[in-house]
Amino acid sequence: MNEENGHVNEQNNHQSEGPCCCKLPSSFDKEAILAKLKSISERAMAVLTNPAAIWTTIREEQVSIKDVYMNYLIFMAAIPAVCEFVGGLFKGVPFFSSLIGHAVLYLLGLAGIWLTAIILEKLAVQFEGSAEFDNTFKLVAYSLTPFYVAGFLALVQVPFFAVLRALLSLYGAFILFKGIGEMTSVPAEKQNLYYLFSLLTPVVILAILVTVSWSFI
Repeated sequence: MNEENGHVNEQNNHQSEGPCCCKLPSSFDKEAILAKLKSISERAMAVLTNPAAIWTTIREEQVSIKDVYMNYLIFMAAIPAVCEFVGGLFKGVPFFSSLIGHAVLYLLGLAGIWLTAIILEKLAVQFEGSAEFDNTFKLVAYSLTPFYVAGFLALVQVPFFAVLRALLSLYGAFILFKGIGEMTSVPAEKQNLYYLFSLLTPVVILAILVTVSWSFI
C-alpha cells in the first residue's frame, strides 16, 4: 500500500513539475530589455545634450569595445538601417534586395567604426597625441549618435526629411570636435587639423560602404 501511494505521489510530482519546464519568459526578461533600452536612450540623450561633459565620463568609464558594441552600437546602428528599409518598401523598392543591401550596410557600418578608430589612433600619434584605441573607438562610436537618431526620419523618404536628416547628422561633427581633446590628448594648437582628418576619414569610409552595400540592390 505504501509503495502504491509512493508511486502515486511520484506521478503527481512529475505532473506538477511538467509545466515548469515550458514556462513563458519571466517578467525579468522584459524588465531587462526595458532597462537596456533606458540605458541606451539615456546615454544617447547625454551625448546629444551635453557633449562637452559626457566625454569626460566616457573616458573614465571602464568599458570595453565589446561592451560598446553590444550595449549601444548594435542597437543604435539598427535605427537607420531598419527605417531606411521600411521607408524604401513604401516607395516600391524590392523587398529581398533591399533587405540584403541594408543588412550588408549595417554590418559594414559596424566594422567601419572599428576601421575609422584605428586610423584616428594612428593619426593622433602623428599630431603628438597619446590616444589609445579604446578611446578613439568610443570617440567615433558616440559621435555617430546624431546620425543614428536622425535615421528615424528615413521612414518617410521625401526630400524635406532627407535634408533635415542630413542637417541633424552634421551635429555629430560638433560632438566629435568636443571630444578630440579629451579622448586623444592632441595638443590644442593641432586639434583643428586633426579634426579635419577625423571628419574626412569616416566620410570616405562611409561612401565606400554605401557603394558596396547598394551594389546588392
